[in-house]
Amino acid sequence: MAPYFKYELTPKDSRMRKADEAVLANELMKDAVETEEATTTCYVLDGGSLLHKVCWSKTGTYNDVIACYLGYVQKHYGCSVAVVFDGYAADLR
Repeated sequence: MAPYFKYELTPKDSRMRKADEAVLANELMKDAVETEEATTTCYVLDGGSLLHKVCWSKTGTYNDVIACYLGYVQKHYGCSVAVVFDGYAADLR
């Protein structure tokens, strides 16, 4: 993320100017609340792109593909995962 905040996002006089990192940090932390509570991480994954990462047998069944898919997700991301599929029609008749 550091390279993205190296320069301000709005140009001045047709040139990018150095960002004032302290101002950015102050704005990001303005409403932050410190807490001692443990936080849990939940991953939100693009289900379509994961289909290209999972290796399965060409002769496998749908159940085999699902088992490989779930195994990959659990191995790499654990149990706190939401897999999102988008771009499909609502009516799949």
